[in-house]
Amino acid sequence: MSSGLAAECCFLSSFRLSLRRSFGAEAVRKNRVLIFRRMNRKSPSPPEQLLSRKAIAERWQTSVETVKRREKAGLIKAIRFNQRLLRYKLSDIAAFETAAAGGEK
Repeated sequence: MSSGLAAECCFLSSFRLSLRRSFGAEAVRKNRVLIFRRMNRKSPSPPEQLLSRKAIAERWQTSVETVKRREKAGLIKAIRFNQRLLRYKLSDIAAFETAAAGGEK
């Protein structure tokens, strides 16, 4: 066995050992591919839906300027991607609507 191949085998065996230590029985060897099963883990939550000013104005049946005024007053918070592009979280908008309705929703 050449020294390069021996070093590679040593690395792979130590890698497998560290995987076994890290994941225990969750590391399964199948069809020469390691498959990691993370049991009892919650699936990642879906990404938060973002809305534009125009979409919020249509939702509220008002003008875009009204949305801008609400933002300047600090009632809703915008996420700025650059100087021109900004979005609002749907959860923040829904919370604002609930608060504005007196918590009835």
